[in-house]
Amino acid sequence: MSRRETVWVAVFLLTSLGSAVLGVGLAWTAASAGPQVAGIVGALPAVVSGVLLLLGGALVDRVDPRRAVLGSAGALAVLCLGTAMLPVGVASGPTVLVVLAVLLGVHAAVSSPATVTFSRLLSTDASFPRLLAAEQVAGQTALVGGRALGGIVVGAGGLALAAAVPAVAAIVCVLVVLLVLTGVARPPRSTDAPRERVTLAMIGAGARAIVVDPVLRPFVLLTAVVAGTIIPAVGVGLPLLLVERRADVAALGLLGAAVAGGVAAVALVVAVRGRWRTTWLVVVGGAVVAGCGAVVLALAPSDAARLAGAVVIGVGQGLFATHGAPLVRRVPVEVFGRVQATQGAMQSLAIAAGSAGIAAAASAWGAGPSLAVAGAVVVLAGLAAALGGFRPTEPDAAAPLPSEPDAAAPLPS
Repeated sequence: MSRRETVWVAVFLLTSLGSAVLGVGLAWTAASAGPQVAGIVGALPAVVSGVLLLLGGALVDRVDPRRAVLGSAGALAVLCLGTAMLPVGVASGPTVLVVLAVLLGVHAAVSSPATVTFSRLLSTDASFPRLLAAEQVAGQTALVGGRALGGIVVGAGGLALAAAVPAVAAIVCVLVVLLVLTGVARPPRSTDAPRERVTLAMIGAGARAIVVDPVLRPFVLLTAVVAGTIIPAVGVGLPLLLVERRADVAALGLLGAAVAGGVAAVALVVAVRGRWRTTWLVVVGGAVVAGCGAVVLALAPSDAARLAGAVVIGVGQGLFATHGAPLVRRVPVEVFGRVQATQGAMQSLAIAAGSAGIAAAASAWGAGPSLAVAGAVVVLAGLAAALGGFRPTEPDAAAPLPSEPDAAAPLPS
């Protein structure tokens, strides 16, 4: 990777670490306020970001990804500094927790497409897959370390101290993008081309680009299935399973770290050696492997078997993400943010729906059967994609997508 790409990965690692610490603080404080508050606070960021991601992607494509990164990081710094300065009793109140969860969802709706689009502009076609893999390694490393650090920080100073960590990380991000990562911008528009307004048609361009593409269409659907099953299985089903089996919180931390470690190991291999050429086989195989890991985790008779299942889930997720994410290079850079936002919106809504479904199924059947069903759904979806002819080609060989309409009705106020 180039020097600028390496610097960006370091910034991504730092901001991901801050987000992980804040996540521990928010989840622990909400759980301390009761199960209803914990459920609402846990679901709100995914719901809000899922609803607003399409608008966020359109804004990123309109204002320039670098400015969007600066704006979202600056807003996060202000939000977290404000939370850090609240009295302990106020910061842990249900109202503050709900408001914070909503604002974090709004932030994610802009920062998610902005970050990926900025990475796309920062890299070349050849280096983009490795940059994404390096970001996967950084993100999973931050997740493992951030969970451990979050427990210490929250124990020492509660949510207020936990919020100070992402605030510092966001400030560093702003300074690095301003002072080091200069000259990163989309290709200049024609001087004769009118500046796009944020319209309904502009927002929908990402969805249209996915629908008309024979590779992205099945991939995004498969991604939604994986997001709606595997991620809630780890985030909701696994804690319920361990509570049922009277395990302690240390077991949850160990298994969560095992999942993240599996993802990081695969991402590290891809970052070093590059992707395997049979992209479709690795993407589909990754989904199937992750689903099998969830089934093993659900039915495992011992701690060692559960640990193995968690690692298998992580390996499957890593294979799926590192080989599937670069497929979005098929679309023109002008709609890249909106395509990313559309995919992210589907994932967020799938996570929210899957979390509710797994929780309801666990209360009716038990956590083990609900986890096993979630894993089986992913396995069947992966096999269906393979049998349905899902064969991604190299992005550079893809046919150009239809251009956007010149005129569209303005977005209602």
